[in-house]
Parts: sequence; structure tokens; C-alpha cells
Amino acid sequence: MARVLLVHWKPEEAQPHVAALRKAGHDVRVLDPDGMPPLRALAAEPPGAIVIDLGRLPSHGRAVATALRQQKATREVPLFFVEGDPEKTARVKALLPDAVYTTWRGLPGVLRRASAARPKAKPAVPDTMAARVSST
Repeated sequence: MARVLLVHWKPEEAQPHVAALRKAGHDVRVLDPDGMPPLRALAAEPPGAIVIDLGRLPSHGRAVATALRQQKATREVPLFFVEGDPEKTARVKALLPDAVYTTWRGLPGVLRRASAARPKAKPAVPDTMAARVSST
């Protein structure tokens, strides 16, 4: 199955999700926000999928996803967003409409189906934060 990078803001809360993904056959690494390496470090060995929890700090998840999409090395890695407040998730969907939005319960099946499917043609690449601010 896929090598999965899980972006979660509370590592202790992530453990049941990590266990479920490993049980489904995925090789999972958790990005610890306290010891988070620079996102550029992911370019050397990009994961097969990136799962971002929107249940906590959705603006942080959106920022991480935007940074990942702006880098050529991680641009085509499939993004999966999990849970989150519907209103805040809608903002992320407007920015990254080609990402997959699901629940923790549905994630293993969605990852399995996505790894069997062909990659999408062109991922959405959001503007940089500076470009968005200068246009307002």
C-alpha cells in the first residue's frame, strides 16, 4: 500500500488513526508539529499520500497543504483532508478542489481506492500567501 504522511496537531490523538492506517497496510509517518522538518525536506523522499487532519487547527492544515502544492517535488502527491468543521472545510475545498475530503472511518478505503487509480492530470496550485495579500 501507500507510504502515508499524517499531518496532525496532537500526536497523542493521532495514534489510533496511525494504528488503523497501519492495520490497513499503509506505512505511516506522523509529522510532529513540534519537531516538524522544513517542508522542503519532504522533496528528497515524497510520500505516496498526505493526510491532513482538519479537526484541529484547519488554518494550519490549509497552510501546510498550500506549501506542499507550491513545491514541485510534492505538488502531485495526493492530498487527503479528514474531518473538520464544514464551514472551515469549505474554505479549504475552494483553495484545493482536487483534494479528497473524507472521515477517519472512510480514510482507509479512500486511500486504497486512490492508490489503485491513476493520478489526476493537474493538481491545483494555490497562489502564495504574498500574492493573495497583495491582491486584496
